[in-house]
Amino acid sequence: MEQIEELIKKGVLKPGDRLMSEREFAEQLQVSRTSIREAFRVIEALDIVEIRPGDGAVLKRPSINGSISPLAMFLNDNHESFQNIHETRTVLESGIAKLAAERRSEEDLERIEKAYFAIALSINKEDVIQADIAFHQSILAASKNPTLIYLGGSLLELIKYGIRETRDILFEKAGENEISANQHKKIFTAIRHQDGEEAYRCMYEHLDYTSKQSMKIK
Repeated sequence: MEQIEELIKKGVLKPGDRLMSEREFAEQLQVSRTSIREAFRVIEALDIVEIRPGDGAVLKRPSINGSISPLAMFLNDNHESFQNIHETRTVLESGIAKLAAERRSEEDLERIEKAYFAIALSINKEDVIQADIAFHQSILAASKNPTLIYLGGSLLELIKYGIRETRDILFEKAGENEISANQHKKIFTAIRHQDGEEAYRCMYEHLDYTSKQSMKIK
């Protein structure tokens, strides 16, 4: 799914294009045909491709149909889509951080702390991205809100997209990794102190800052 996402993001695949066959995709992406078949099933369910008899899978410009799909949003590859995704993240995750601070267990706090230290100490971009995803995923789990967690797959895809995009843009910019690490420390500290309002404020400021910095460069 991530590799297909990259092809769409880079403009290799565009709305109206016919996707390669399962065999051709498997050869190009170096994965099994079973993996390709499963990815096709998911992107069809997300209304990203249309299966046409005799013509195979055709990439379409989907309506999101009530689900949050960054992969689908890539098909509206423009400044506004990028901004909308990050605005949605900022609104949702600030509230999630507040709930996490108020409801977190000691086990939750340990997972969040571990991810924070990985963000602060890692020097490899991919390691930082994975630690960043783990940090936000742990906060989602700590919210203890069954509805949010039920929707967590969609929320997490939104979170992953936002993290990867901003890290890709800002990772090489002098001072940005230190600023990000410090912002994550403030979020963690607020959650540790079970201060919901402060956790909300710190998460909002972090996401608003990274979004604005990314938009300046993008």
